[in-house]
Amino acid sequence: MLENDLTLAAMAEALAKSADYRVLRRLVPRSTFPPCTGQSTKTGILLDVETTGLDQRKDEIIELGMVKFDYLPDGRIAGIRDVFSSFNEPSEPIPLEVTALTGITNEMVAGQHIEQDNTSTRPLYPRSWMTP
Repeated sequence: MLENDLTLAAMAEALAKSADYRVLRRLVPRSTFPPCTGQSTKTGILLDVETTGLDQRKDEIIELGMVKFDYLPDGRIAGIRDVFSSFNEPSEPIPLEVTALTGITNEMVAGQHIEQDNTSTRPLYPRSWMTP
């Protein structure tokens, strides 16, 4: 670790010990998973949706993220199959409190749209995700 990394780690550790702070750490994607030879797996999809607010009548989706994964009967992740992520530009600017919470800015979503056509039969996610 670099000296700066050690300093940041020490600061994060000190803050985490305080009741006044909650420390969030960046998740590092794993590329290896425990072997599951001979064990049955199931497939799950983790869905994350970010919106401009909590009112379903007026607020809009600004980001849709999904991870398709296999998991073992004991709940351990056996592997990642696919990842989907897309931004969507809302019709109104993103409220400052939403940007503070999500980190998503108007510049990040400018000109972006979640791929879909005008029919209700086409899902928002890749069709290949429908099969195991």
